[in-house]
Amino acid sequence: MVKIGYDKKARTLSFRISRGRSVDSDVQDNVVIDRDKNGRIVNVEIMDVGLEEFKKARPNMRKIAHLNPIVVR
Repeated sequence: MVKIGYDKKARTLSFRISRGRSVDSDVQDNVVIDRDKNGRIVNVEIMDVGLEEFKKARPNMRKIAHLNPIVVR
């Protein structure tokens, strides 16, 4: 299960990888990777992504197999 979301107000693109609870985060530049208690990635956020960049990338995201619909907030 992967859920892609974009928050227009926060300018954040997120990839929810699993339903696990995040207990640790790695931050580098504008990317945050959240991990569960076993070290597995549960969420990835890319901050400061403008709506135009998101619109350009959106068709390519749909090509990736097994992705749920993209949610824009």
